[in-house]
Amino acid sequence: MIKILILKIAAVLILFCFQVQAQNSDVNSVLKLGIIPGGIEYEHKTSNNTSINFAIYYRYAGLVNRDNYDFQISPEFRFYLSRNKNWADGFYLGSYLFYKDYIVARDVESNGYIAYSRDDVTTAGIGLKAGYQYNMAEWISLDFGMGFGYNAYRAVTHKTGFEIINEPTHYLNFTGGMAIGIKF
Repeated sequence: MIKILILKIAAVLILFCFQVQAQNSDVNSVLKLGIIPGGIEYEHKTSNNTSINFAIYYRYAGLVNRDNYDFQISPEFRFYLSRNKNWADGFYLGSYLFYKDYIVARDVESNGYIAYSRDDVTTAGIGLKAGYQYNMAEWISLDFGMGFGYNAYRAVTHKTGFEIINEPTHYLNFTGGMAIGIKF
C-alpha cells in the first residue's frame, strides 16, 4: 500500500517537473540509469546551482530470485559547488530521504537444526551525500555519489525459519552508487 502511494507521488512530481520544463526552455533535466545499484533516477534543475533528484533503486538479482528483493525510493536535494561550469557538472552535496524494503534470507543453524530462514525489513530515514557528476558529452552525464544515512524508522517481520535479525535496530547506513544519464 505504501509503495503504491509513494509511486503515485513520484509520478506527480515527475509530471510537474516536465510541465515546468515545457514552460521554461532554460530548465534542464537528466534521466539516469543506475549501474550500482540498479535503478532509475530523474534529476531536475531548480536553479543554477541546485536540483531535485528522484531515484528508485532495486537489486538486479531480485528480478529472478524473490529472496534477493531490495527496493528503495529516495528523493534528494542537491547543491552544486562548481559555479563556472554548466549545470549538472561538478561536485555536489545532497540531502535525501529514503524508504527501503528488503529481504534477508539464508539457511540458519540453531541447536543443531538447519532451517531456511527469512526476515522482511522496512526502513526509512534521512541522509547526506557527496558526489560528482561529469558531463561526458553535451547530452550524456556520469554521476558518482557516496554518503551516510540515519534510519529513523525500522521494522523487521520474521517470516519463516529462525529469526535472523534479532538486534533492536541499525541506526546508520552507507549509500553509494554510479549512474549514467541523458540530459534533455
